[in-house]
Amino acid sequence: MLFFINVILSLWVSFAGGKVKGCDLPQIKHGYLYETTFFRPSFPAAIGKAYYYYCNDNFVTPAQQRGDYMKCTKQGWSPAVPCLRRCYFHSVENGHSLRAKYTYLEHETVDVECNPGYSLPNELTNITCTEQDWSPPPRCIGVVKGCDLPQIKHGYLYETTFFRPSFPAAIGKAYYYYCNDNFVTPAQQRGDYMKCTKQGWSPAVPCLRRCYFHSVENGHSLRAKYTYLEHETVDVVCNPGYSLPNEHTKITCTEQDWSPPPRCIRVKSCDMPIFENARPKSNGTRFKLNDELDYECREGYETSDGNTTGVIVCRDDGWSNPPTCRDPKEKCGRPPAVDNGDLTSFPLKEYAPGMSVEYQCQAYYVLRGDTHVTCRNGQWSQPPKCLEACVISEDIMNEHNVELKLINAKNRYFKTDENIEFRCRNGYNPKTPESSFETKCQEGAVTYPSCA
Repeated sequence: MLFFINVILSLWVSFAGGKVKGCDLPQIKHGYLYETTFFRPSFPAAIGKAYYYYCNDNFVTPAQQRGDYMKCTKQGWSPAVPCLRRCYFHSVENGHSLRAKYTYLEHETVDVECNPGYSLPNELTNITCTEQDWSPPPRCIGVVKGCDLPQIKHGYLYETTFFRPSFPAAIGKAYYYYCNDNFVTPAQQRGDYMKCTKQGWSPAVPCLRRCYFHSVENGHSLRAKYTYLEHETVDVVCNPGYSLPNEHTKITCTEQDWSPPPRCIRVKSCDMPIFENARPKSNGTRFKLNDELDYECREGYETSDGNTTGVIVCRDDGWSNPPTCRDPKEKCGRPPAVDNGDLTSFPLKEYAPGMSVEYQCQAYYVLRGDTHVTCRNGQWSQPPKCLEACVISEDIMNEHNVELKLINAKNRYFKTDENIEFRCRNGYNPKTPESSFETKCQEGAVTYPSCA
């Protein structure tokens, strides 16, 4: 009788005020209701009603029990996922896990450490308990083949018959090596271990240059130490009137030793030049290398390019050009001669201002600059240059055991900037880098590769 009173009250509560009707018969994935004829006809279940259920093998309730109550709520059955997978952890094939327990619930993870040379799929570091069991499975698989015999620049392996046959080396394998004189390991020792990793040998640069700092010629350094490792630098202070090359303020330890060398050289300078029909725009008397000096022409005079002002630069061999201003009405004499080049017209003894002449180069010579020069202020504008060609000689090629790649002639001319390709003669192998076998003619000079 009490049962029917509860049902009537539940139905009254459900319909009063438009409340939800309750919960339909639950569909329990990987489980089932504790079935009795007592409650099977009572669906939809009223809000607040609870029923006992069981989970299948390898599945448990959220409280990790075989069975528990599930309750009808306004949002539906609770728990929403009544049965969760229980995964059993035994061991990891080709690996292990620290602080692992025996059972895990769905969605829990286990950190895995694989043996050297092995890894979980896709380089994962943990496995997860899923509805279908462990994903990925607790099994480490073999990865990359390892590392080939290392080529140690400026060093060598400590060779014994124990490990020489073991290449490619497995991931995680380490070998002892030594560095040559004036080179050390990254830890600045004569020798150390290098290890095979997934990315290759570590350290990638086993031997680094060690530079010794003694003193600076014509200068000094503050707080300098005695030894430096490759890529380290030393700040240098030069004596007055001296400087490191290209006005550097520090020297760097490189693979070849100090660059630039710890030596301050005398700084070249230029005195105030003598001006012709012009005056300087500076009151200085002495100028350093690469200093610029502006000047202006006197009234009625112009520079060779038709301006009333100009600039000259202090170079290694003095001022870049004479600061000369001329009368624009002045005529020019014969055009300047160009090595390996000629005028395209017959030369005159005298040219009026504004007149031009054209140059051309001899065969295989490359013209660089303006082909025309013009008479201005009694001076010719800058003439072009005819860049020298290269002659490839059979004798020189024989000395280097090479030949031309496309043709094989005793002599051949190549213009400046023209590509030249070589190859080794039959029976010989490259001695110089492959890049040296394709070069260019550089104003009559060419660098030959070598084969041995």
